Amino acid sequence: MPLRSLRTVRATHAIFAIAIALAIAACSDSTGTGSGLPDDRLIAFVSDSGNCCGYSSIFVVHADGTHKTRVTSGDYHDDAPAWSPDGSTIAFYSSDRSPGGIWAVNADGSNLRSLVSSPGHYPADPAWSPNAHSIAFDEIATDSLDNPTSIIMFADADGSHPHQLSTNANDVASPSWSPDGTRIAFVASTSNPHVYVVRTDGTQEHQITNQLDFEPQWSPDGSRIAFATLDVNNEGILAQITVTSEDGSNRLALTSGDVSRHPAWSPDGRQIAYDEFTRDSTTGQSLTPIRVFRMNADGSEKRPITSDGSQSPAHFRSWAPAWKPAP
Repeated sequence: MPLRSLRTVRATHAIFAIAIALAIAACSDSTGTGSGLPDDRLIAFVSDSGNCCGYSSIFVVHADGTHKTRVTSGDYHDDAPAWSPDGSTIAFYSSDRSPGGIWAVNADGSNLRSLVSSPGHYPADPAWSPNAHSIAFDEIATDSLDNPTSIIMFADADGSHPHQLSTNANDVASPSWSPDGTRIAFVASTSNPHVYVVRTDGTQEHQITNQLDFEPQWSPDGSRIAFATLDVNNEGILAQITVTSEDGSNRLALTSGDVSRHPAWSPDGRQIAYDEFTRDSTTGQSLTPIRVFRMNADGSEKRPITSDGSQSPAHFRSWAPAWKPAP
């Protein structure tokens, strides 16, 4: 699955070729916390709840599924929320706000503002540096042959001084900072996606996975990287959450049998939130709407944070949970 294809479908507000009926709403966690994590920890996510026509907004919810609160509103496609390190601000991608690109909003919904805009380049997938001084993101560019490709950019936290991260790999996206701020994990692909790691100065770039892996997220202690993996036998239909050591060793699949994507670590690294729906592995037809789940970091005690809710107009959206950093 080339990244160019992933970015193209993002621009048209579709991830897979099959339209899927989705909805999301708040619910209680009937199975309990298991690991004893505080349930008032917040998770930001994307939902079409209360919206029409396939539009989506950013919400926050307690980790037990209670107290869902809308942060953004309006007839827009808001996506890919990312918390600032101090938890005060949420950056997100919006293709159809004016200008399209990366926006930021205070966690209480106030002070909505544009951070990064670049017409025709679709800046997306924001990721704050651990020291909050910079923000990484990906956007569409053209290569030396004038073909569209995806690149990773850095900018100051206010969106100023954008500049490209130098990489040897082509068609790169989905940046994730290491906790010490010295390295970036990202996905690169010309034919199939793999996870890479590079220093922020562009040196010591190396590939750490060799399966169909994408959407990397570094653990809070820097020892592990979680990502989504396409099922090699059902490419484009099934996906699972996988974890490896930061060098790509000790690979462990945490989910199976469904479409599970967008892993997000809890601040102490003991849990992972992610989005998931069930899909027919033969026909590709969606059998359930997307929900946000959480599980222990070893894959145990999987439980939903959000409920199915009522069906909404058919479309597919990435619910992309993001756990608020610890104070």
